Amino acid sequence: MINPRYGHTGILYQKKFYIFGGKQKSHNFTGFGDLEIYSLQDNKWIIPSVYTKSYLKLRKNHVAELVGNHMFVHGGISEDGDYLNDSYLLGFHPIKWSKCIIKKSLGGDKGTDEIDISPFLSGHACCLVLSDEFNNNKLNIYNIPTLKSGSKILSRIKHSGLYFFGGKTMVGNTEVVTNDLWILTIGNKPLEWIKPELAGTPPEPRYLHTMNFFEEGNYLIIHGGRNDQNNAEFAYKDFFILELSKLEWIQVKIKPAWSGILTVHNRCGHSAIIYGNNKTI
Repeated sequence: MINPRYGHTGILYQKKFYIFGGKQKSHNFTGFGDLEIYSLQDNKWIIPSVYTKSYLKLRKNHVAELVGNHMFVHGGISEDGDYLNDSYLLGFHPIKWSKCIIKKSLGGDKGTDEIDISPFLSGHACCLVLSDEFNNNKLNIYNIPTLKSGSKILSRIKHSGLYFFGGKTMVGNTEVVTNDLWILTIGNKPLEWIKPELAGTPPEPRYLHTMNFFEEGNYLIIHGGRNDQNNAEFAYKDFFILELSKLEWIQVKIKPAWSGILTVHNRCGHSAIIYGNNKTI
């Protein structure tokens, strides 16, 4: 690996690991947004001939998600310390950046001006909520095939798309931590941001947490993270699920593993995956 970094993202696609963005501490915290690829087949690092500076701002603490044969990137903090709300796609065949085509809303004094409602976020979490019937290498973010009649999965999901939760943002000149849930609906051009109404009691505002989609259970799992403003324990150890058919928050109670000892630790800046029927942290 050429550049040490933190605040970056990594996506696995066809036996290659694509690492994007972040900052490198050894170079006076200078931000960079280039790509490095690790080939699992050849056991070597590859530096592609495409560079981020020509396409989008350098960033850290953004999110990235695999959508079909593209890597989707949103938000983060630029090298100038600005919060970002842009969304980009990295195509793998060939390797090329393109800006996401997202619908704008009417606003302004007369209600006729187009405004970009994309959220400015960093340290947030993102995951793709879509049936495995569609989520394959041929998936196009702007065009999802019609589901076969009788399918049970799509009817259980109120909104398919990219889900975003929590993170830091700016309100005026003040940095705040949020517990907002946003959805970027996919399957049509342009894509569209929505902020749905939710039932139940949401998690406390947080950043540097994880969020995973458990398709069999039809819910999202939120764990950990931190909030410097109201969390004296530095990081959370709680679990919440968002039930996707009703869009309802439910807090999960964890039973002690043995002798009444709770083995779940407070954590932030961690990672988590769904492996089979288990969530691995």
